[in-house]
Amino acid sequence: MKDAERQEEYALSRVVRSKVFHFRDGSWIDENFRPGMQILSVKYLSDAYFSLLRINPDLRSYASLGNSVTVVVGNNKAVVITPGGDEPSDSEINKFLR
Repeated sequence: MKDAERQEEYALSRVVRSKVFHFRDGSWIDENFRPGMQILSVKYLSDAYFSLLRINPDLRSYASLGNSVTVVVGNNKAVVITPGGDEPSDSEINKFLR
């Protein structure tokens, strides 16, 4: 039984670069994400989404997981990409990523 549970968990997990993501409730979530972190919400495929990926190209590989991804980007900070996300300006994105 434990082997089956491990296989199921592995099937719902992905390693991208040095990060592990778990698929939960339709979203890929960085295993280092914790409630209470500062969040930058970004709408999937919006102008802000493409600006985010241009400003921080390292996020491209994580964003390629799908349309709903949460990735920790620094000390107590995470970017949350979802179809219903916000559309922050380039200056807001830059400020958050500092």
